[in-house]
Amino acid sequence: MEIDDQQEVAIVTTIRLIRKFSESIVALEKMGATGSANESIRMRDRLVAELKQLTNKATNAAVFA
Repeated sequence: MEIDDQQEVAIVTTIRLIRKFSESIVALEKMGATGSANESIRMRDRLVAELKQLTNKATNAAVFA
């Protein structure tokens, strides 16, 4: 089975999304244990924005694949 460019983009983006989500969980756990509440909130907001971007990219690539 051949994988075309759009399918490859969807796969790679999904893998990045999963990896980023895993990194986010670890980072938030560390931040919660060592940082202030404001730092944790800023980091969480930044990570959520990145995850939303990657989710949208993966969804768009999958739709066109």
